Amino acid sequence: MAFDGRNLGTLSTVDNLNSFNGAYSWTYKRDKILRINRTSDFPLLGNRESRFGGWRETPENRPIAIVSESNYKDVENWKRFTPSMEIDLLLSLVKEKIPQAYQCNGAPNWGATKINIKKNDIELFRSYKNKKGEKLISIGIKKSYTKDCDGPIDKTHEPMWFFVADGVKFVGFELDLVDVGDYDADGENEFLFWHGGYNSDGYTLFDSDFDERIDYYWSYH
Repeated sequence: MAFDGRNLGTLSTVDNLNSFNGAYSWTYKRDKILRINRTSDFPLLGNRESRFGGWRETPENRPIAIVSESNYKDVENWKRFTPSMEIDLLLSLVKEKIPQAYQCNGAPNWGATKINIKKNDIELFRSYKNKKGEKLISIGIKKSYTKDCDGPIDKTHEPMWFFVADGVKFVGFELDLVDVGDYDADGENEFLFWHGGYNSDGYTLFDSDFDERIDYYWSYH
């Protein structure tokens, strides 16, 4: 188990649930459910910022990465930081990703007003920077614009992520960073994100340059 480049301990699991049977009929055949031998060994990290929500409720504790080998070091030293000029750099790219922007008006009519996105309509969310100066930035329409929407929010109005290095690379929507670590011991970090969308939750793993991704999502009906 790993978080923020640290080893949080080890777990042993038991394969005795016969996971796809009548008692667990909601599982997919591709899934494998293992029982934790001693649940008291599992660390609970509180979800103080109420993150990692999705189709279901926001969890009380945040997710953590579990790796089969002891590869967890953050070899690039990614840390939270507060951007300054990045909003000016990314504004035009944000506008490209939102074909039709709106602001919900709330009760009593639950309507929505179309907007032409300007700088003061944009909010910076969580941002990270490594020792090489590369940045991972979450940005998008202000959360206050969509909190009174009646029904599902278009994914383009959820925070979006950009990777800023030699250039700027769009990473994706509906993602929240869980952990960063060199999970395959190749000398470069991988990025593990939580994905929360309309009837679609799960995890996405990116390589060090955000050129390749692996999605593992599930639906509820």
